[in-house]
Order: sequence, then C-alpha cells, then structure tokens
Amino acid sequence: MKLLLGQIPVSRKRSTTDRLNIAQWPSVLPLADKTVHCDDRCLESMFKAQSMKPMHGNCFLSVQMDVTAHHRQQVIEWIYDVCKEEYCEPDVFLLAVSLVDRFLSVQSFHRNNLQALAGACLFVSSKVKAPQPLNAERIAYYTDGAVRMDQILQGELLVLNKLNWDVSTSTALDFLDQVAARYGDLHPLSEDSRIAAHRIQMG
Repeated sequence: MKLLLGQIPVSRKRSTTDRLNIAQWPSVLPLADKTVHCDDRCLESMFKAQSMKPMHGNCFLSVQMDVTAHHRQQVIEWIYDVCKEEYCEPDVFLLAVSLVDRFLSVQSFHRNNLQALAGACLFVSSKVKAPQPLNAERIAYYTDGAVRMDQILQGELLVLNKLNWDVSTSTALDFLDQVAARYGDLHPLSEDSRIAAHRIQMG
C-alpha cells in the first residue's frame, strides 16, 4: 500500500481550475420538508435499514487477518484528502467510509490492495452522492501510481457484489437532517457537525 498517513503526494495535487466539484458545479442543499423530516416513520425506517447492514463487530478480530485498524485509518485519511482536493460533498466521504467498513466486515482482504478498495468505494460513493462524480482515472491519479484505473473498476464490481448492490445507505448527515428539522437551533451547528462526523469516522 503506497501512501502516507493523511497525505497526497504534492506532485498529485491539482490546480483549482482542474477540479470537478468546484463552484461551477454546485450542489444545492434541500430545504427541510416537514413531510419527510418531521415524520417519525422516516426516521424509524432509517434506523431499521441501518440495523440490517452486514456489520459484524470488530472485523479486525473476526474477519481481517492482514488488515489492521491502523491500515484502515491510513486509507480513510487518504479518502478524506482526495475529497478535499476535489471539493466533494461531505456525504461522499461519509458514504465511502461506510462502504469500506461494510466490505471489511464481510470479506477478508490483503493490506496491499487496501488503497484500491478505498478508491473503489470512493468511486461508488461519488456516483451516489456527488453532483459531478469522480471517475476512476481521476481517483487512480491520487494514488501516485500505486493503483491503476482498471483495479478501481474491478474493485467497484467486487464491492457491489459483496454488498449486494446495497450502497445507498444513510450517513451521519442524513440523521442530522432529521434531528435538525425537529430542533431548529441545531441548524447553525451544521459545519461543526460535519467536522465531528469526520473525526468519528476516523475512530
């Protein structure tokens, strides 16, 4: 796995005009819809769907023989850095982390292939959440030659297969929307909540 904790090689950083998700492709946050955000059935459905996701406790003790929590932290930091470089929506990062964790909880994996897995999960997540999805070639670019584009495409199919194509899961910010709609005073805390969500995902 060719990466440094929390770093993208300087040679792989792009100019502002060469990024996908900058201001000319803005996403618009939806207004609170009382029919959706204030209906307890919606929140209950989110909790129910979350509880049905295949997560088996501490996968580093029960499933993974070669990947450790430290290796996971490395690739999560890398995903976060790529998302910052490309100005991705916060949900892109959160969903990518969820996909990594769900995959590792059901499939043993070799640490040398972990960055390819992270790239594949980011690829899938950006398709689901980003207004302008990242492409596999762009994600591979940020690995500084450690992962090829075809490995990310193969990884995408592997992730989708292992997760039974169930990739549209609720993130921490989806739950925050539900809570904030019920308690208006929480709206000013949205940015702090995004920072907190990142720290929680880092474990």
